Amino acid sequence: MPYEFPKYPGAIFTDEDFPDQKDNENWVYDWLVNALKEELQACLTELGTNPKGAYASVKARIEAIQSPARVRAYLNTITGVASGEFVKVPFDAEEYDEKGEYDHEVNHKYTAKETGLYLITSAVNFKAIDSDIVFLLAIFKNGTQINWVTTPTGGQPAITGLITEIVKLNQNDYIEIFCYHEAGVNKDIDKNSYKTWLSIAKLG
Repeated sequence: MPYEFPKYPGAIFTDEDFPDQKDNENWVYDWLVNALKEELQACLTELGTNPKGAYASVKARIEAIQSPARVRAYLNTITGVASGEFVKVPFDAEEYDEKGEYDHEVNHKYTAKETGLYLITSAVNFKAIDSDIVFLLAIFKNGTQINWVTTPTGGQPAITGLITEIVKLNQNDYIEIFCYHEAGVNKDIDKNSYKTWLSIAKLG
């Protein structure tokens, strides 16, 4: 059973994610509450040690709690992908970008403004993929591949690859999504917000 939390759109948890927990939803809420308590305690300690000098820092940290980093971008233009090479998916439209961290116009990459753990999920839909070919979807961090998945094609009129990962990002680290196929000819990535998209949410 999936669990989605309004504070973190795109962050989906299932029973498989927490096999040792009898009550998955309560476990995740407890984790979030404890993380919030730790952050607030750190703010209070900082204020108590240096009330005047720490105000701006604490204010920024509280604002970060109230408005976590999160973005959802998607492909609005059908894009051709050459065979036999990794090609960046140019998500060129946004549904939301709370902190202005995703560049959907030029570089098509997400750059973190804050250090933390981020949930990254992406789907890419290829049109007219032939049977028995390799189709990969990969997450790149700072220009280096950190995760990839393969998707069986099976001669379908279209195929969607899905990848998800929790990644530690430092400030100014960036994320890009790449795809790869070996069809022997160019293949098109289909456009639409529900077909080819990227979702990133800061967890803590």
